[in-house]
Amino acid sequence: MTLPDYLSRHKLAAPVLMPTRRQGAYDSQAVECPNIVRHDGRWWMLYTAFNGTTESLALAVSDDLLSWQRIQQILAPHPQHAWEAGGVSGPGTVVRADGRWAMLYVGY
Repeated sequence: MTLPDYLSRHKLAAPVLMPTRRQGAYDSQAVECPNIVRHDGRWWMLYTAFNGTTESLALAVSDDLLSWQRIQQILAPHPQHAWEAGGVSGPGTVVRADGRWAMLYVGY
Protein backbone atom coordinates (compact mmCIF):
# COMPACT_ATOMS: atom_id res chain seq x y z
CA MET A 1 0.00 0.00 0.00
CA THR A 2 1.34 3.41 -0.93
CA LEU A 3 0.57 6.26 1.45
CA PRO A 4 -0.14 9.77 0.21
CA ASP A 5 2.93 11.98 0.62
CA TYR A 6 1.39 13.97 3.46
CA LEU A 7 1.08 10.77 5.52
CA SER A 8 4.74 9.82 5.12
CA ARG A 9 6.64 10.44 8.33
CA HIS A 10 10.00 12.14 8.08
CA LYS A 11 12.02 14.37 10.35
CA LEU A 12 13.51 17.62 9.14
CA ALA A 13 17.06 18.60 10.03
CA ALA A 14 15.81 21.59 12.06
CA PRO A 15 12.51 22.83 13.51
CA VAL A 16 10.37 24.92 11.17
CA LEU A 17 9.84 27.64 13.79
CA MET A 18 12.52 28.57 16.30
CA PRO A 19 12.58 31.00 19.24
CA THR A 20 13.54 34.50 18.12
CA ARG A 21 16.20 35.00 20.85
CA ARG A 22 15.28 38.72 20.67
CA GLN A 23 15.17 40.42 24.07
CA GLY A 24 11.56 41.16 25.02
CA ALA A 25 9.93 39.10 22.24
CA TYR A 26 6.97 36.97 23.33
CA ASP A 27 8.67 33.86 21.88
CA SER A 28 12.29 34.75 22.58
CA GLN A 29 13.10 31.55 24.50
CA ALA A 30 10.77 28.77 23.31
CA VAL A 31 8.25 27.76 20.66
CA GLU A 32 6.33 24.62 21.59
CA CYS A 33 3.05 22.68 21.50
CA PRO A 34 2.06 23.56 17.92
CA ASN A 35 -1.47 23.00 16.70
CA ILE A 36 -1.97 23.41 12.96
CA VAL A 37 -5.20 23.97 11.02
CA ARG A 38 -5.87 24.55 7.32
CA HIS A 39 -8.03 27.54 6.39
CA ASP A 40 -8.49 29.44 3.13
CA GLY A 41 -5.68 27.50 1.45
CA ARG A 42 -3.07 28.31 4.10
CA TRP A 43 -1.73 26.56 7.18
CA TRP A 44 -2.20 28.32 10.52
CA MET A 45 -0.14 27.38 13.58
CA LEU A 46 -1.18 28.21 17.10
CA TYR A 47 1.70 27.62 19.49
CA THR A 48 2.91 28.18 23.03
CA ALA A 49 5.45 31.01 23.15
CA PHE A 50 7.82 31.51 26.08
CA ASN A 51 9.74 34.73 26.77
CA GLY A 52 11.84 33.37 29.63
CA THR A 53 9.27 34.35 32.26
CA THR A 54 5.75 33.80 30.94
CA GLU A 55 4.00 31.48 28.49
CA SER A 56 1.47 32.87 26.03
CA LEU A 57 -0.18 31.75 22.79
CA ALA A 58 0.90 32.97 19.37
CA LEU A 59 -0.05 32.57 15.71
CA ALA A 60 2.03 31.89 12.59
CA VAL A 61 1.04 31.15 8.97
CA SER A 62 2.55 29.07 6.16
CA ASP A 63 1.79 28.11 2.58
CA ASP A 64 4.00 25.01 2.56
CA LEU A 65 4.34 23.83 6.20
CA LEU A 66 8.08 24.56 6.02
CA SER A 67 8.38 28.36 5.96
CA TRP A 68 6.43 30.11 8.72
CA GLN A 69 5.68 33.80 9.19
CA ARG A 70 4.95 34.94 12.73
CA ILE A 71 1.71 36.90 12.91
CA GLN A 72 1.39 37.94 16.56
CA GLN A 73 0.81 36.94 20.13
CA ILE A 74 -2.90 36.14 20.42
CA LEU A 75 -3.46 35.31 24.09
CA ALA A 76 -1.41 36.45 27.08
CA PRO A 77 -1.95 35.79 30.78
CA HIS A 78 -4.43 38.14 32.38
CA PRO A 79 -3.56 39.08 35.98
CA GLN A 80 -7.21 39.70 36.88
CA HIS A 81 -8.30 36.23 35.73
CA ALA A 82 -7.23 33.76 38.41
CA TRP A 83 -7.47 30.82 35.98
CA GLU A 84 -4.75 32.27 33.72
CA ALA A 85 -2.86 34.81 35.81
CA GLY A 86 0.34 32.72 35.71
CA GLY A 87 0.34 31.87 32.02
CA VAL A 88 -1.47 30.28 29.09
CA SER A 89 -0.19 27.35 27.05
CA GLY A 90 -0.94 24.24 25.07
CA PRO A 91 -3.27 25.38 22.32
CA GLY A 92 -5.62 22.43 22.11
CA THR A 93 -8.42 21.53 19.77
CA VAL A 94 -9.35 24.27 17.33
CA VAL A 95 -12.76 24.16 15.67
CA ARG A 96 -14.87 26.39 13.50
CA ALA A 97 -18.61 26.47 14.01
CA ASP A 98 -21.18 28.94 12.77
CA GLY A 99 -18.44 31.10 11.24
CA ARG A 100 -16.53 31.49 14.53
CA TRP A 101 -13.33 29.89 15.77
CA ALA A 102 -12.99 28.26 19.19
CA MET A 103 -9.86 26.91 20.86
CA LEU A 104 -9.20 25.07 24.08
CA TYR A 105 -6.10 26.12 26.03
CA VAL A 106 -4.47 25.67 29.42
CA GLY A 107 -4.52 28.55 31.88
CA TYR A 108 -2.62 28.43 35.15
